[in-house]
Amino acid sequence: MNRLEKIFAENKKTLIVLACCGAPDLDSSRERIEKIIDAGANIVELGIPFSDPMAGTPDVLTAFQQAIASGASLSTILPMIKTIRERHPETGLIVSGYCNIFLQYGVEKLFCELKMIGIDGVKIFDLPYEEQAEFGIYAEKYSVPILCSASARTGRERAEQIFRNARGFIYCAEKLSSAKLAEFKSLTSLPVAALPETAEADGVLLCENIANMPISDLAVKLSTYKSK
Repeated sequence: MNRLEKIFAENKKTLIVLACCGAPDLDSSRERIEKIIDAGANIVELGIPFSDPMAGTPDVLTAFQQAIASGASLSTILPMIKTIRERHPETGLIVSGYCNIFLQYGVEKLFCELKMIGIDGVKIFDLPYEEQAEFGIYAEKYSVPILCSASARTGRERAEQIFRNARGFIYCAEKLSSAKLAEFKSLTSLPVAALPETAEADGVLLCENIANMPISDLAVKLSTYKSK
C-alpha cells in the first residue's frame, strides 16, 4: 500500500489543501505549508507558480505573482519541498502546475527528482488526456503518477476512457452532483476528490480562496469537513 492509498484508507474524508509555493517568499511558504499540515491537512497540493495560469481564484493568482516576483522557480522550490517531505513523512504531497514549467525544467529530470523527494503524484492542468505520453512514460518509469481530472461536464464514455489507466485519485476541482459522483465511482475503484460541496466524495479539495486564509480559520474548516 502506497502513501496515498494508506491516507485514503485511514480517513473517512481525506483533506487536500492547496499551498502556493514561493509566496510571498520561499521561507514564508515553507512555514505556511507546515502549518497547513499541523492544522489537519492529509495531503498538500504544492502549486508551482506560473505567469499565465488557466484558472484559480484571485488570491491564488496573486500569490503566484508574488512568488514569481520573489524569484521562486521550480529549481528553488524543489529543495524546499524536500525539506517538507523529510519533516512530514506521513503527509501526502502532490505537485501541481503547467506543462511549460515542467517541459522547460526537463520532464525526465523532474520525475526523477520527484521520485527521490518522495512526491505522491503530479497534477498538470493543461495536459489533455490524449497528450500524456511524453509525461506518462516518465511517470511510469519513476512511479510518480499523473493525477487525472474530471468535471461535472465529463460524459460517461469520456470518464471511462480517462479513468481506465488513472492512478492515485481522481481530481475534480468543482462541485459534483450526487448522481455524477455515483457515476464516477461506478467507473473506478480510485478515490474521488472534489470541492467541499460534494458531500459523499472521498476527498475534499480546498483550492479556492485559500492562499491568504488564516491558519486558525483553515483549521476550523478542516475540522468541520473531517467530522462530516
